Amino acid sequence: STGTPKGVMVEHRGLMAVSAAWERLYALHNPLNHLQMAGFSFDVFSADLIRALGFGGTLVLCPRDTLMDPPALYRLLSEARIDFADFVPAVLNPLLVWAQETGRNLSFMSTVVCGSDIWTAHSARQLRRLCGERVQIVQAYGVTEASID
Repeated sequence: STGTPKGVMVEHRGLMAVSAAWERLYALHNPLNHLQMAGFSFDVFSADLIRALGFGGTLVLCPRDTLMDPPALYRLLSEARIDFADFVPAVLNPLLVWAQETGRNLSFMSTVVCGSDIWTAHSARQLRRLCGERVQIVQAYGVTEASID
C-alpha cells in the first residue's frame, strides 16, 4: 500500500460471491461469536460485519486499547466466547507469545484468520500448537478490489 487512501467500487455480485465462499469455508450456517478488531474504513470491517450479522452470529467490538494488550485481548476472547477472529500479524503475534509464555491456548476458538500483512511460517506453526488440530487456521491476504480477501 502507498498509504494514500483510495476509493474502490465493489460490486454487489462480488460481495455476494465472497459471502457464499465464506459461508462454505467458515461454516457460517452455525451462528458464531466474531471479534471485530478492524476500523470501519478497512475492508476487513465489512468482512467481519457480513460474516457475523449476515449469518445470524454475534459481533463483539474490541476496544482499541485491548488490541495491543495480550492479557486483555485473551480475556476478551475467552469471556466473550469468541469463535471467529480475523487478526493482523501485529496483533496476533504478541498474543501468541504471551499465550505460550503463560501456558494459555486458543483451542476454544473455531476459526482464526490472519491476514492483511506478511505472516511467517513460524508464527503459523506457533498458532497451530496453541490451537490444536480442531481449530481452522486461515491465512487470508487479498485486495479490496477482489471484494475482500
